[in-house]
Amino acid sequence: MGKTVLKVVLAVLAAIVVPIAITMLFTGRIMPSQQNRAVRQAFIKETAEKEDYSVEEYLMMAMAANIDLDMNMETLKAQAVILRTWIYEKQLEAGEEKLTLDKVGIETISLEQLKHKISIEEYETAVSNIENAIYSTKGQILTYEERPILAFFHYANTGQTRSYQEAYGEEIPYLETVDSSADIEASVAVTTKVLKKAEVLKKLKEKYDIQDVTEDNLIEALSIKEKEKDGYVHIIKLASLEIRGEDFKSLFGLNSTNFYFEEKDGDLRIICKGKGQGIGFSQYGANVMASKGKDYQELLLYYYKGVTLLEVDNMD
Repeated sequence: MGKTVLKVVLAVLAAIVVPIAITMLFTGRIMPSQQNRAVRQAFIKETAEKEDYSVEEYLMMAMAANIDLDMNMETLKAQAVILRTWIYEKQLEAGEEKLTLDKVGIETISLEQLKHKISIEEYETAVSNIENAIYSTKGQILTYEERPILAFFHYANTGQTRSYQEAYGEEIPYLETVDSSADIEASVAVTTKVLKKAEVLKKLKEKYDIQDVTEDNLIEALSIKEKEKDGYVHIIKLASLEIRGEDFKSLFGLNSTNFYFEEKDGDLRIICKGKGQGIGFSQYGANVMASKGKDYQELLLYYYKGVTLLEVDNMD
């Protein structure tokens, strides 16, 4: 009889403790069920206004800024899950601190700003697509070993995604190389930027202390020191100076760090492949898959290996 009572007590405790433990595993603390303001005192750089947003409200602005809104609805749904996962992971990282847009690190655009960039018809369709994608995946995030993943995404790569380990030196199992050969058909598969040597030198000197480089020797002084086997540049050498590939990309507004140089009619020509950092979810590749009948869950599970799609109650 005593053993039976003990079993009942243990079962009751398990029913109470396990859900709490799981909640704490995801949040670091027990989250009140009424809490629905994961993004607080959000800062909009363009307007310098401070407002509070729910996760879904924030997602509207993030979706507007980070994907072509005329893509297949399954691709848009996948992107909504990716952005929600990214926010949730950043929320856990922030702990009790307020999560601002700067800390989230994802570009946003308000719907009011979007309205001024496209026609009324395009705007109405875009907002409808955003709302559909967000609310049909409401609360869903991607997890690996019961933690939200680092949901990297990009527009298009060079035919396969990059592994996180090759890019940053750390192995993340769900961010491995996968085939995305459709990406080579994207309009941004190869882009070219032609710059005057004087313009290049001016920008470099504004950012770096360069003494021994002139227009005459710029091409000879500029070289790629370190890159991945598929062409993504880690380090550029400019005479005795070393520049990170990411910094060079940002300085000259390149689509990706997969680039190389050549001289053309006295100018510097930069040939760039893909768009984005090439890690994780490829929007272009996924969109091709969606056009062939794959749903958003299949798209996510293809680009993020071994992950689980989870619905989180407190993400409204």
